[in-house]
Amino acid sequence: LEVRRADAIWLQYEAFHYLPAVFERLLFAFGVPVVVDYDDAIFHQYDDSPNVAVRRLLGGKLRTVIERAAAVTAGNPYLADYARQWNERVLLVPTVVDTDAVRPADRPPSAVPVIGWMGSSSTWRYVRPFLPLLRELAGEGRARVLIVGAGRKADGDRGGGIEFRDWSAKRELADLQEMDIGIMPVPDEPWERGKCGYKLIQYMAVGIPSIGSPVGVNSSLLEGGEAGLLAGSERQWRKALLALIDNPARRRAMGCAARTRAVGEYSLAAQAPRIVDLFRSIEPPPASLDAARARA
Repeated sequence: LEVRRADAIWLQYEAFHYLPAVFERLLFAFGVPVVVDYDDAIFHQYDDSPNVAVRRLLGGKLRTVIERAAAVTAGNPYLADYARQWNERVLLVPTVVDTDAVRPADRPPSAVPVIGWMGSSSTWRYVRPFLPLLRELAGEGRARVLIVGAGRKADGDRGGGIEFRDWSAKRELADLQEMDIGIMPVPDEPWERGKCGYKLIQYMAVGIPSIGSPVGVNSSLLEGGEAGLLAGSERQWRKALLALIDNPARRRAMGCAARTRAVGEYSLAAQAPRIVDLFRSIEPPPASLDAARARA
């Protein structure tokens, strides 16, 4: 009911999850321009659902939303390509961090490099296949391993020379700054192709090199090997980790390149003006609607 008072609506994903598009249609009925934002491939929760009823009833739901939107913002090319099937006005806006606040640590290099992962309980399963390798490196004393945010999903994985910490907003920056190498393993599956690489961007912002699976946006974030390395198989992960563990100078050089790229392409300062320009360019509601809102 409040949308009548708005000049525009910025809708993340959809209005109501796992419900038909009737509520989204009501939003559009008010004539207020709607910009839809996608930073996850949530359409695969519908069109790739194991539930036949969900696929049949909701498989095309997001098309209804996208084709009526005044514009779409998408976090990576995979999401942008999906939206462009039904809307020509798609702005690719990567995930960003505030690089004025998220900065490299002012500390000497670690004597033993810290391999770090920061995530959530829902993504911890991506790391689990690499635990034997991480435990091996920690057990040999070649690296420390710091895991932040795995939650209860990691209760059976604790120990073995790996340090686990709960995620905390107050400690997030300090935990990131403690790391010397950031990792982001993900499987090559539809949902993961829609991820926007937030972990990698955080690592880049604090000036450390990353290693990521060559899936989705990871490939473009680490393209060229200047800011980090791509690794698919366990053998490639071992090679990439050892290449950074054994070469502090290379870590420093890649970390500087990563920080420069984060500031230039993946910072709040770099991307916010593009969002502002998009909203300024959207047609305002017609005068008749303005009058109706004023009466309301």
